[in-house]
Amino acid sequence: QGDIAGQGKGSVTSLPDFTNPVVIPAGATYSFYITVADLWLGTNLWYNIGSAVGSVVASDQYMEIGEGYALGYAFLGYSDKRRWNGNVY
Repeated sequence: QGDIAGQGKGSVTSLPDFTNPVVIPAGATYSFYITVADLWLGTNLWYNIGSAVGSVVASDQYMEIGEGYALGYAFLGYSDKRRWNGNVY
């Protein structure tokens, strides 16, 4: 998808639509990995500490968003019970 410039803490950074839609079958669980490619620039992804991996953070009649993990780039180490700070439209 290319690089996306973050708008800063407290501001919404919109992501483009996926080139190919993600179709998630009913009852399935999917994960998404969002990363910061250059931590030396002082760039961060913001999240909250949650209560338990899998706990529902947000939901509607179509899906649930659960707590998960924060991973170091690229897939190095992890911290559990993390809540993504984002919006789904």
